[in-house]
Amino acid sequence: MGVLLTRKTATFLTLAVFVALLFSSLVKVGQAGSISVGTYDTTGLPRDIFSGGEDIRIIADSSDMPITITVTDPDGSIVHEETYNGYKYDKILSGLTEKSGWYAVEAASPIDEVRKNYACTYFNTVPEIPLGTVGAATAILLGLGFYGLLRRKKLQYVKMN
Repeated sequence: MGVLLTRKTATFLTLAVFVALLFSSLVKVGQAGSISVGTYDTTGLPRDIFSGGEDIRIIADSSDMPITITVTDPDGSIVHEETYNGYKYDKILSGLTEKSGWYAVEAASPIDEVRKNYACTYFNTVPEIPLGTVGAATAILLGLGFYGLLRRKKLQYVKMN
């Protein structure tokens, strides 16, 4: 009788393991899909604001493939569109920041889509140091000239009296 219980137990355990494996494979099939997208600089740091002409790294992850990446400029025109047959899209793209304004990066797969915005701004700054030096030199020369003019007038006034 002890051998019979062992066979029943072994049969039951085998059946239980088989059902558990079957159930776990069905759970994977029924798992909800996900997709994400992000914009980064060329070193891999996340960024939302880029200067004109700067390269952009786009990374998108999806639990389904293919991934379609679409980049739209501030005027609504598509500047880049690509379909990638894989689960992780990771590329550095050039020429996507020609206009100033908000761009939209959309990552889509058969299960879902997600959109991420980034801005392109032009940093039209005037170098401060050369203008500051020229301004300081001009102020000093004008000050010395004005002082010399006042001193000459003062000497003429003293000579007259």
